[in-house]
Amino acid sequence: MKFVSKLRNNIVESFRTDPNINRVKSWVDPIRGRLPSATAEYIAEKLPAAQWLPHYDYKWLLQDVIGGITIGVMLIPQGLAYAKIANIPVEHGLYSSWLPSALYFFLGTSKEVSSGPTSILGLFTAEAVADLSKQGYDPANIASAMAFLVGVYALAIGLLKLGFLLDFVSGPVLTGWISAVAFVIGLGQVGSLIGIDTGSGTITIFRDILCHLNKIKPLTLCIGLTGIAMLYALEWVGKTWGKKNKWLKFLSTSRAVVVLVIYTIISFLVNKDRAPKQYKWKVTQVDTHGLLTPHSHDGSLIQKLASRSIAPLIAMSVEHLGVGKAFGLRNNYSIDKSQELVFLGAANIANSFFGAQTCGGAMSRTAVNSECGVKSPVNFLFTAGFIILTLYELAPALYWIPKATLSAIIIMAVAHLVSPPRLFYRYWRMSFIDFIASMLGFWVTLFTTTEIGLAVAVAFSLVYTLIRLAFPKWTGLSHKNTETIHWSPPKHHQLSEGIDVPAEAYLVRFTEDLLFPNAERVKNAIVEAIKIQFEPATSAARDIASTNRTWNVASTKRIEKIRRRKNVMPLRCDISPLHHVVLDFTMVGFIDVTGLLSLIELKMELRRYIGADLQFRFINMVDEVYERFKRSEWEFSLQGEQRTGEADTIYSSLQAALFHHDGDERSDGVSEKALDVVVFRAPFTVPFSTARVVPDNGAGGGDGGGGQPDRTFAAVATGGYEYPGIPQFEDPYAKRQWQLEHMAGAFRVFARMGFTEGASGHISVRDPVNPETFWINPMGIHFGLLKASDMVHIDENGQVIGGNRAAVNAAGFMIHSAVHKARPDVDAACHAHSKYGKAWSAFGRPLDIINQDACRFWNNHSVYSSYGGVALQDEEGARIAESLGPKHRAVILQNHGLLTAGGTVDEAAYLYTVMERSCEIQLMVEATGLEKKHVSEEEAAYTYKYEGDAETLYTEFQPDFQYEVAMSNGELNGGTNFGKK
Repeated sequence: MKFVSKLRNNIVESFRTDPNINRVKSWVDPIRGRLPSATAEYIAEKLPAAQWLPHYDYKWLLQDVIGGITIGVMLIPQGLAYAKIANIPVEHGLYSSWLPSALYFFLGTSKEVSSGPTSILGLFTAEAVADLSKQGYDPANIASAMAFLVGVYALAIGLLKLGFLLDFVSGPVLTGWISAVAFVIGLGQVGSLIGIDTGSGTITIFRDILCHLNKIKPLTLCIGLTGIAMLYALEWVGKTWGKKNKWLKFLSTSRAVVVLVIYTIISFLVNKDRAPKQYKWKVTQVDTHGLLTPHSHDGSLIQKLASRSIAPLIAMSVEHLGVGKAFGLRNNYSIDKSQELVFLGAANIANSFFGAQTCGGAMSRTAVNSECGVKSPVNFLFTAGFIILTLYELAPALYWIPKATLSAIIIMAVAHLVSPPRLFYRYWRMSFIDFIASMLGFWVTLFTTTEIGLAVAVAFSLVYTLIRLAFPKWTGLSHKNTETIHWSPPKHHQLSEGIDVPAEAYLVRFTEDLLFPNAERVKNAIVEAIKIQFEPATSAARDIASTNRTWNVASTKRIEKIRRRKNVMPLRCDISPLHHVVLDFTMVGFIDVTGLLSLIELKMELRRYIGADLQFRFINMVDEVYERFKRSEWEFSLQGEQRTGEADTIYSSLQAALFHHDGDERSDGVSEKALDVVVFRAPFTVPFSTARVVPDNGAGGGDGGGGQPDRTFAAVATGGYEYPGIPQFEDPYAKRQWQLEHMAGAFRVFARMGFTEGASGHISVRDPVNPETFWINPMGIHFGLLKASDMVHIDENGQVIGGNRAAVNAAGFMIHSAVHKARPDVDAACHAHSKYGKAWSAFGRPLDIINQDACRFWNNHSVYSSYGGVALQDEEGARIAESLGPKHRAVILQNHGLLTAGGTVDEAAYLYTVMERSCEIQLMVEATGLEKKHVSEEEAAYTYKYEGDAETLYTEFQPDFQYEVAMSNGELNGGTNFGKK
């Protein structure tokens, strides 16, 4: 039974301490408490109309009616044209157009996005129709089955909020791919434009056109070319005079309808008395008498289209969400991407039973909707109503539409989807890899299929990203090899610890590279975080006055719920304005084109929310990232320079970026008056003005990458201003006097902390005038009484050569002389028989890294386990020095005590006080018998880097030193100046 009980306890304890189980619990526990309310919120999110409809203002109705009918009119030629692209009966384009608009009223989160057939989705359908119609399947059934599958996929992604999967398609890939798709679509319409039949595929179309030039039909060509000319002319009129004349603007936005009506009338007049085979040109022959009755899908067809529906899903989602995001940003609201995917899924599933092809948001119709000034999704009800009216009452007129006219409309519509060469050249300058990805998306799609083109380009981007992760850049340095290798900074997440961010600033620290898989989510997270913590000064007034925002309250309510849940009281920017956002790029070793574009969007969104004067400040960019920004023509000004236009500022330190005000005269953002208040001035015997203050990298220094020096923890933790640091002296005698005063102060600190024990314990300092000698404390004087004038100058043989002519501790000489010989980099060493250090030394093992202070000894201390009694022989001192090693600054002397070393006596003394306290804490933890949680290697390395460098340790000791200076009443110096020559 005892065994069973022990086994049970072990199993229970194993589960209780299992890190993976505890991690899952940490995720589940907060969710479990919020599950009922979160479920209600989730369900409410799925019906956005319930949130905005109660806020509807009937004054908006007129503009919604105008916008809705205008889009309905546009959908007639576009629906017919895009069905023609899909190679299905053109009336199915109209069947596809009414239900998405009707459903968007209930499920959509944008007031402008017009859903229906699109040219890109038509091409995907055409490719599937070309392949599967050979197997006997009806083209219309193929199109509706694909719409069904795309809808199922979109609905699942939306409900599960997996929209981030779409982020794995980068911006450059989409640019090249969509351009190729548009080119293929336009090329496919050339045959109808000139009156000949062509096959499918770029090469085939070119061959058929060249081989059948003699079969071109002049009348058909005339209709097509004049249609293109008229569409272009109306577009130009709108751009030129549309802002001055609303009727010309309306004529321009409705140009497709205008051209369609003109050529339909001409076609009717010319062909109405002819038999169909005698028509002067081919017409659409639309045959519809209302809505189709719902029908089910062929199971075998669904199975064949399962994999082929993934590419159109991506195309539909990216196009729809991109359009919604762009117009939401333009008109000051945000869409819910997951809910938009839910809509796309529901709309395509429902639509597919009425003979529809795949549908999504279209840029051209959405732009017209925005120009019409629609106020809410109510406009989509009028769009749906107009399409239904057309199907029942206006269908006979659609019969006479020339196919060449539809081709002209298609060509002009997709022409805007082909990106200009300057954009690809910009990719070339910004990122060669992104340029290659865009070219793969373009050329592979052009000469194969849309699915293969997208797959190859996406695969290339993902493989390259994985290769970058597999071969990280790093650097290695040693005392024998100073070759520098390119370096990517270590990952950490506590750079801002101890930073008091001012109310007018917001600090963003990126912890990963900014790449296409994460850029969008990072941007959204930053925007949401700032919206939670800050409220624009004019938000209340703007919400009352502007009808462009009040319809959409979902995002505002969501922010308010998060504030309540996190108990956040937002700052009103009229009371405490957000002046600048600081972007810390310390951890960003690489950024791609999508990452850069996301930062551009970040600036736009935040400036729209906070105000146009919001500044963005950058710090700690490595060279590769900075060059990428420069190649993208990002405007920068350097700290201290006058900002011009939209230029962002690069600052040299986090403090300067956070605390600098535009009116400050100093380039580092610190006024002279403020400097007098905050800068620590040590009471050196040498006047402060004669000391040249420079950073000392010490053991924890180094380059943070990209040629920018690391900032010490002391620099980070001083409220935006920096301590003077370790002084550098031109005069070695002045440095000697400074060292002796700080040495005496260190002894008094040791006395106050209880490190005394009879005549044991000693501190030594290397002499800057004669580095082969050192200074040490005299034998038999209490630490608390020592002054600079009491110190003994001794040579490597133990002979007193200056200072106080007094006896020294023999064991102290043996240890310290050996340390100074073995370690030329060590200028000071401390050893005492302190209580907790002696107790911990009995274990004969190094410190466990279990707290922040202990991180100062991460890979920076050793254990001397060969205790040889009192160190009265050269060999014992040499062994202790050897155990210290070539780089460590502390050693635990088993059964003896502690010894620390440093570049200054301040550094060595502070290390000793921290090590003694760490030993005390470790003993307390050991006494509990409970399991210890160690600081991870990654966090320990980071903390050591910023808290274990010489500059920081020196700074940390100054408060104790200052206290002893004040308490000594001027006795610390002792009235003797050993600094004189």
